[in-house]
Amino acid sequence: MPSILSDADKETVKRNVPKPSNKILAVAVARLYVAHPDPQRWTYTGLQGAVVLANDLVGRTFWLKLVDVSPAGRGVIWDQEIYDNFAYNQDRTFFHTFELEDCAAGLSFADEKEAKTFIKKIHEREKHASKETRQTPFASTQGQGPAPKVNGKSGMGRSLFGSLLGHRSPSGSSAPPPAPAPAAPYTPPIQLAPLSEPPRKELPFDTSDPSWKGLLDELLQMGITEDQIAENSDFIKAYIEQRQGNEADTTSSPSEDQRRDHRHQPTKHRQQRGQSTGRTAASSPIAQSSS
Repeated sequence: MPSILSDADKETVKRNVPKPSNKILAVAVARLYVAHPDPQRWTYTGLQGAVVLANDLVGRTFWLKLVDVSPAGRGVIWDQEIYDNFAYNQDRTFFHTFELEDCAAGLSFADEKEAKTFIKKIHEREKHASKETRQTPFASTQGQGPAPKVNGKSGMGRSLFGSLLGHRSPSGSSAPPPAPAPAAPYTPPIQLAPLSEPPRKELPFDTSDPSWKGLLDELLQMGITEDQIAENSDFIKAYIEQRQGNEADTTSSPSEDQRRDHRHQPTKHRQQRGQSTGRTAASSPIAQSSS
């Protein structure tokens, strides 16, 4: 199978086109377009997945099947039996066209190498078919044997589109419109890892230090969470440093009372000295003689 598909995609294809009753000849990633309702314009059907060319070993016919390989897992979302004289054309390297019962259809491939391999397998499908299928007249590329009839018409296979697109006679078909833009490259679904919480900032102080416990409790009582404290750590750290600096200044400088006592102390000392001098003068012989 093509390497563009993951191992899980390949298992999905094998599960929906089981081996006991089918032989898978080719697989590629593509989108399905139809020239409907405007036959001059390609319309994307919204269907994309792994398109499979399979040999139906029970019905001894060939089928195109589109398997959904997305996580939705809808199985076979479209199929088309390859009828007698089935014309499969390469409009572009990446875009192949063919006729459905009701309109023209096209497959837009995600990878050109897969597209080249796919169209080669379509044209050489008889070589790789089962022996029983090759012996069936309808499966022969020579067009021998009667073609099956569907809704009274011969040469047209069954399709899941059926009458949903409205009836259009193949004889009235016109040339298919120009090919649309190439399909976007297929990328398997990405398994996303679970989202992890962003790293939490550390608090601006050591919570195990009892000296900071009071500040933390004070902030929490004010309704500030630890996350908010961590987010504003720079501001809080600056506030703490400023607060510590103020406390240090207060401790080192004398209080107002101490400064006031210091100013009054020299006056009291002079008074005491004056009283002492007076007492000495009164008791001296000079003072007594003058009296």
